[in-house]
Amino acid sequence: LTRKLQVEKENIVLVGMPSSGKTTLASALTSHFDHKVIEVDEEIVKKAGMSIPDIFAMYGETAFRDLESEVCEQLSLQTHQIISTGGGSVLRKENRDSLRRNGYVVYIDRPIEDLLVGGNRPLSTSKEALQKMFEVRDSLYHSASDCVIKNNRNIEDTIEEIVEVITVRGKL
Repeated sequence: LTRKLQVEKENIVLVGMPSSGKTTLASALTSHFDHKVIEVDEEIVKKAGMSIPDIFAMYGETAFRDLESEVCEQLSLQTHQIISTGGGSVLRKENRDSLRRNGYVVYIDRPIEDLLVGGNRPLSTSKEALQKMFEVRDSLYHSASDCVIKNNRNIEDTIEEIVEVITVRGKL
């Protein structure tokens, strides 16, 4: 009963590399949990009034990370959400602390070769850039998370494992 109440109230936070599947999985999890989906990157865009590539181009990565920290802090004060973070949300300790404050953090670990290059991701310019990013971030994803879910199979199996971990096993 205690675990059921905790699952109903706490946030479910998905962290991982850009294009690891966080957004897709967050949407799919709504069929199992009565939580609202929040995209950190979308919240940053709303707050800034411009796209992420424009933020990077006009103000640089530090300004983007400052906005990201503000959004993470605001989201940590709310409950009942599935939060899909940006790939770099774990770079700052204050963000990791904010996301863990009221959330169960799931590291979505997808093989580098399955990650996408480009798109609306200003730092994902090549497979080499993704590899370097992974080398910096992997340990941060692990330290920030309560569990690690491999996203290297069909979405239904991945969702089933996430649901099982959250509802049955609890914090690992």
